[in-house]
Amino acid sequence: MKIIVLGGLSALALTACMPTISMVGDDPAEANNTVVARPYASPFASFQPFKTGAPNPWRATNEKVGRLGGARAHMSADDAQSE
Repeated sequence: MKIIVLGGLSALALTACMPTISMVGDDPAEANNTVVARPYASPFASFQPFKTGAPNPWRATNEKVGRLGGARAHMSADDAQSE
């Protein structure tokens, strides 16, 4: 019971410390007030689609990977010994 009372009192104390919120200008919720319209700006206005280049010839690519050591070139010496 003490915890509930202390919790309620601390919440009440915190709300008393909050600053009051005041609106600048007219309240847009009022029907008779005019509100300045904001221009629409699309988030995709500067979007550029991905452009792929021409694919590499597969034989030349395979030969290059073979010269570099293939998939084993990426393994460390400890990984190669464990196999």
